[in-house]
Amino acid sequence: RGPRALRCGRCGPGGDRESLSREVGFDPEEALFGGASGTEVIERFVRDGAGRVRSGGLVALEIGMEQGAAVAELVEVAGFEAVNVEKDLAERERFVFGRKA
Repeated sequence: RGPRALRCGRCGPGGDRESLSREVGFDPEEALFGGASGTEVIERFVRDGAGRVRSGGLVALEIGMEQGAAVAELVEVAGFEAVNVEKDLAERERFVFGRKA
């Protein structure tokens, strides 16, 4: 029996460092930077975690700027349905959600 949900914090490309607010300065680098493209950590997380989530379970990912479409596709390919990208309060694409088929 797997978990009902997977959660992953924001992972952006290393070049995204200058755009980060001071508040995230205490977060570990692995939580903020997902490799050269910014999605390597998310790809691994979704790929490895998808098989552990039971049917009807949720994946919730906080993403970096301009990653919405790419991450939504990763989530769909991993077998999640009802995948959507949601915006934060500043109207930036910030979250990807999906439900396990």
